[in-house]
Formats: sequence, structure tokens, C-alpha cells
Amino acid sequence: MKKLILVLAFLFLSGSVYAGGYGAAGCGLGSLVFGEKNGIGNQILAMTTNSTFGSQLFGISTGTLNCDAEGLFVENRTQEAYVKANLDVLTKEMAQGQGEHLSTLGHILGCSEVDQFNSLMHRNYETIHNAPTMLEGVKQTVVTDGSITCTLL
Repeated sequence: MKKLILVLAFLFLSGSVYAGGYGAAGCGLGSLVFGEKNGIGNQILAMTTNSTFGSQLFGISTGTLNCDAEGLFVENRTQEAYVKANLDVLTKEMAQGQGEHLSTLGHILGCSEVDQFNSLMHRNYETIHNAPTMLEGVKQTVVTDGSITCTLL
């Protein structure tokens, strides 16, 4: 019994060194299901979920399931975080067709002509607003319209 407690303590302590904001269980399916709840019970359940489904290897390889990876996946999460943090302001600025937050979103998406991006968002405000998520609506609008180039969609 003492060995089991020692092993579990080691796992939790070593996991917290690299786990980022997802607790001792780290990234993987468990971090999505149980979130950032740091109680020991939640972390054990998250760790068990990760181990049962082998999701950490997949998540680390693809940059999904709250795992870090280089490239497009990181850019996409940056875009999602920016839109989530600035949703209300972006909604207002899209309706107006201008604004610092809207221009920044254009830059984050890699759009070469930010003024044209702002205008496109204004013209398609209703379509974007009715999309499942604002980011999906913005990306779909840029792709469908084709008048501007955004390299990080």
C-alpha cells in the first residue's frame, strides 16, 4: 500500500512539472472532460481517462486535446482564445466595420489587407453572427468571398 501511495505521489508531482494549466494529469481527453479542476479526485479521473484511451500520445502528436504542438494547431488556439476573450467588442466592431480589436483579428488570421478584412466582416455581419462560432463564421466568410488573402485560416 505504501508503494502505491509513493508511486501515485511521484506521478502527480512529476506530472505537474510539465502539465501547464491542466493539472497533474496533463493534456489529453481527461483535460477536456474534467477541465482545470485541480482536486485530487478530478485529477485521478483525468489521469485514468488519459491512460484508458491513450489520448495523450494522440494529443501531443496532433496538437489537440489541450496538448501543445508547433504550427497550425497553436495558431488556431491563439485565434480561438482571442475571439473568446474579445467576443463582445468584436461583435460591436464588426457591426461598425472598424476597430482595433477587429483589425487585430485580421492580423491574427494573417490577412494582408486589414481594411478590406474589416469591410468584409461588416458586409457579412449577419452571416458571421449566425454561424456556430464567430471564428468559424469569419473564416468561412473569408474563404467564400475570396477577395482577400489570409494565410492563417
